[in-house]
Amino acid sequence: MSQPIAIEIMGLFLSLILTFGMIDLPADGIVITHTDSLKGEVQVHLSQNRITLKANNSYTNFHAREISKVSTSNGEIYYTAPFGIGEGYYLFETISDGSVPLLYREGIKMMEFEESVYPPFFIYQNGSVYPLSGKKQVLQIFENVAAVKSYLKSSKPNFDDLDDLKLLFEFCNAL
Repeated sequence: MSQPIAIEIMGLFLSLILTFGMIDLPADGIVITHTDSLKGEVQVHLSQNRITLKANNSYTNFHAREISKVSTSNGEIYYTAPFGIGEGYYLFETISDGSVPLLYREGIKMMEFEESVYPPFFIYQNGSVYPLSGKKQVLQIFENVAAVKSYLKSSKPNFDDLDDLKLLFEFCNAL
């Protein structure tokens, strides 16, 4: 194999890895534990519910149960909370932050020996995570019911669509 073809294949492979999230690249950020805020280079390992923090040339691993929030310089925010089977701790990616953050996490099983999983959208409220159930729940969690009703009527958001939900929660969190 010639060198240019090998380089092109390596570039394509790296591009696929980065696109599909097989490698979590580090970014400057803040890890908020239950007792402290720590700054450094943060690497999120979502599938393992774990964070690696590099600070002062030292690496520290944190499981989701040891932290409450992670914020990176590239705008990513993650919340942690017990949820699901056995109240295990999970890292949830934030889609829209505000008074009631909209969170995203795929693949959380409903029951241990079944393949059923929760829908990927959740809300974070009062330190707990709840599955997003629909319009009625949105009307209950935000105070300005009239404005939220008006938005729901005019925009008709699809509660299975990430972009629609992001716009809805950005609107509601701005009220």
